[in-house]
Amino acid sequence: MCTTQSSLTLNETNEAQMSWCSSCQCYSLVYRSCCASFSRAELRQFQAVLDSLTADKYCYDFLGRPHVTLHSSQAKVGFCLSQADVSVLKKFICEALTIHEAYKIIQS
Repeated sequence: MCTTQSSLTLNETNEAQMSWCSSCQCYSLVYRSCCASFSRAELRQFQAVLDSLTADKYCYDFLGRPHVTLHSSQAKVGFCLSQADVSVLKKFICEALTIHEAYKIIQS
């Protein structure tokens, strides 16, 4: 995640934050204790993965509840998400992208 003055917080809740860095042209997502950075194309890919998750994909039992694990192709780190988590993230990312588009329109 960028720590420069070029970082713009797009949206934020008690569990999540999405920001945009105009210097490196990346979105940063912090969700609970996980952090990920995405280019716009990578964020769209992540959204597509979230959208494609069906109930049968939640086969990892964590604390007695079904979760899905999503891994990065670049690291051996991933997300362990419940269906509720996925729902929250999908809405959160969509809102952040909408806010970013509005910001770009206002700035032009």
